[in-house]
Amino acid sequence: MKASIAALDSEDDGQGNPLLFVLVDEKSQTWSRERHVMLEKIAQRAADRGELEIWCTNLEYDLLNLFGVERIAELQLIFGKSYLIAAKWRGHKVRFKDTVRHLPIGVEALGELLGLKKREARLFDGGQVTFEKLKRRCIRDTAITRRAALKLHELYGELGAEPKLTLASSAYHVWAAKYWKREVRRPLYEHWLAAFEAYFGGRTEPFAIGEFEGVQACDASSMFPWAMTTRPMPLPWGRFRRVGAGSESIDPEGFYRVSVRADGGPVTTLPVLPYRSQDGLVFPTGRWQGWYAGCELLRHVELGGQVRVLEGFEFLERVRPFDGYIKAMFERKKRSTGARRLFYKLMLNALYGKFGQRGERVIAMPLGRFSRLKSQPANFRVWAGMAMFSVKGTPPPWGNMVWSAITTARSRVRLHQELTQLIENGARPLYCDTDGVLYLGGKTHPIKAAAPGEFEFRGTYRCAIIKAKKEYALQDSKGLWSFYAKGVPLTERETYLKTGEAEFRRPVKLRESARSGDAPNVWRAVRKTRHVTFDHRGRRADGSLAPVQVDERSNQRSRSENNGQRAARRKHQALG
Repeated sequence: MKASIAALDSEDDGQGNPLLFVLVDEKSQTWSRERHVMLEKIAQRAADRGELEIWCTNLEYDLLNLFGVERIAELQLIFGKSYLIAAKWRGHKVRFKDTVRHLPIGVEALGELLGLKKREARLFDGGQVTFEKLKRRCIRDTAITRRAALKLHELYGELGAEPKLTLASSAYHVWAAKYWKREVRRPLYEHWLAAFEAYFGGRTEPFAIGEFEGVQACDASSMFPWAMTTRPMPLPWGRFRRVGAGSESIDPEGFYRVSVRADGGPVTTLPVLPYRSQDGLVFPTGRWQGWYAGCELLRHVELGGQVRVLEGFEFLERVRPFDGYIKAMFERKKRSTGARRLFYKLMLNALYGKFGQRGERVIAMPLGRFSRLKSQPANFRVWAGMAMFSVKGTPPPWGNMVWSAITTARSRVRLHQELTQLIENGARPLYCDTDGVLYLGGKTHPIKAAAPGEFEFRGTYRCAIIKAKKEYALQDSKGLWSFYAKGVPLTERETYLKTGEAEFRRPVKLRESARSGDAPNVWRAVRKTRHVTFDHRGRRADGSLAPVQVDERSNQRSRSENNGQRAARRKHQALG
């Protein structure tokens, strides 16, 4: 029997006290001011209909309102690496899912996408709050969430699947069942470790700080899908050969621990290789050691950089695992509009990260069960009748790390090629973020890219203000500003960008409550201050930031992890 699909929303006073709950399913709509009454109604619905799948938009918040600290331990809380993604109600055939884990937008934007406008959107902006207004708002939000849940079931159903707990896990199951149709196996642990070391994020960095006029923008069409399919991928668990110290050949899909020199030639103008520093990911000049994918090392050498191979792996078997999946999602996206188009766009970009999944997870275990564990974790917190702790388990079979590391490396190389072309054509890059660039003058891009991986024009802006990574503002031709500041609410971003500080309210989250003891879902004032500074960075003649310099002749971190890889190799050899 298929589960009945329902949606739940709640409203509260901002102090952790719920005021209203609304539940909508295919047959009826019900509401209550009391959590115990709504829980009784949910239990009865599940008993009557066999199984109930309840969707929320921002699941954690609604579950904390519905169960409260007093009863939250009745739930089996299911976390991703660090955030709540789903839950099951013990003793009842009720499971909870979150639309945000499939369509990462709030309920107001979700309503616009689905043709169901949010009501009383500005209710808490200073006007009079009445129960009737609150009820209208909550009923509409619940209706939007259920429409989203039904749309997700429809879209996944067209792919022969049902929604899993997240978009990425759903994309993986579609790929595995319909396109790959083969066994997925773990690679050797030493290969996993090497790929893990070589798995860096996207290139996001300001090349200049300040205010600039006449700024152009471009970005790549479908960067990650392009990177997944532009060349064959190695088979992570297939045959391989080891590369010894001093090897002079580099395979684009191999992995190498190298001694790097970036202290002469064009590579010092725009360095290629990423480096993990105390200030986050940087692209420095200088000398250091590390693990990298071969395609990035080849780009580094092409521009005058030097590498000395210390060891590595080259895979002898090649596959094209993603061609069918990417082609199918592209074709569906091109034929679609609205929510359907967004869904297929997200499906195109969600898959690659699944192969970089590690074994960490958060566990919330009832205290009775926790007390019976033969081996309890050293670090845990007791909260709301549960023990909460993190575990580092074995990566899942699909978490080979190899495919994700190569995908992001190819994407960084492609971005570097575009940045280089811009400079050669007289442009001055100001900022880049994974697959997009802000720049002054120079190259004009086509309105529409001719193919995936090609860059296209995104607009000319009257002014741009650049402050740091993920912190900038753009003024369009009509004089309207758009402000970008990660972790800052939209209403406070202008203040934050101008002053470096912002104060805003946000609720205490579940794990934060477990750490601090503060009541969850209580909205409190928090202050965000910009701590990053570029005073230590050199400046070029045009005012641009000079690259960070690194001189790490003996990288102890890489060397110790290499010892771990040697131990893993000995273990595998001993096992035959």
